[in-house]
Amino acid sequence: MGLGILITVAFLSSFVDLGKAILVIASTNLAVYSLAFISVTLGTLTYTLAWHFFLKDAGIRIELLREWAIVWASIFLNLLVPTGSVGGEVVRAYLAQRESRAKGSDRSLGEVLATILAQRIITMAPFLLGSIMGFVYLAIAYGASGLILGLASFLVILFTGAFLAVCYLCLSPGKVEKVVHGFIHLLYRIPVQSLRKKIDKSYKAIDENVKALTDGLMVIRRRPKTLILASIFSALFWAFDAFVAYFAFQAIGFPIPIGTLLFVYTIGVTLQMIPIGIPGMVGAVEVTMIALYSATGIPLEVGAVATILIRIVMLWFEILVGGLATYAILVRRR
Repeated sequence: MGLGILITVAFLSSFVDLGKAILVIASTNLAVYSLAFISVTLGTLTYTLAWHFFLKDAGIRIELLREWAIVWASIFLNLLVPTGSVGGEVVRAYLAQRESRAKGSDRSLGEVLATILAQRIITMAPFLLGSIMGFVYLAIAYGASGLILGLASFLVILFTGAFLAVCYLCLSPGKVEKVVHGFIHLLYRIPVQSLRKKIDKSYKAIDENVKALTDGLMVIRRRPKTLILASIFSALFWAFDAFVAYFAFQAIGFPIPIGTLLFVYTIGVTLQMIPIGIPGMVGAVEVTMIALYSATGIPLEVGAVATILIRIVMLWFEILVGGLATYAILVRRR
């Protein structure tokens, strides 16, 4: 993370007029900027509510505030431990299972994972729609060639493929079992004796949880009311998340086209999820966002300041609140 910060500082020193950037920062309307913090907070709440309906249908009884704390903890871990959000979701399932057990509605890890998987699919839908909207805008604004249009096309294809693949698995729960068992067999081939012993020891529990996962997915897909409610709150989550950038630009008095906002937001979120060992992809996200804002006609100083303001909210603020939530959960557990 320290290296990423150094990269960001080096980039700003080399390509951005720091004098102009300081003037832009000085002009920031703090009242408007505070709306970005409110927006991201409401986003995590609506994200939690989308999950809440799936938990309720599965008979997993957890207080909403507890669910919200668990979501914040998963965000914290996703940002600090670069595993493509897998680590945070596993921890979310583990904490939710413990919480449900404490409330007397003990459910298997597989059942809890089914609610998380269903919610992630629903959340991907508005994200994919926003990506396509950004792509259409860029196609019209920048013609049929160039780096920007090529990158937008790649992202749309990538997200569409991932979305369809996950939807296929959820509509065909039996396939999930085959995929998981195939992955386990692949791990078993790794010539590490301790790993094989752990797989042998845990195989029965894994098999039971996978069956619970597939059963849970079959139940969830028969509940259209839950899917509709979850879809509404997932769309609100996406809107609140994207509006962080809108409020950041409004705070410095620079209007931004909605297509540019959606496009750069999509790329920023995508880069942040890449599991290559940099927590929060610090440095890579900042440099990419500044470059893309500049490529779409936004002055370099304005794009740099807006990016810093956005990352304060969507990285450092989330780490702070998520860390406090994680600490609270650990203290309560003790």
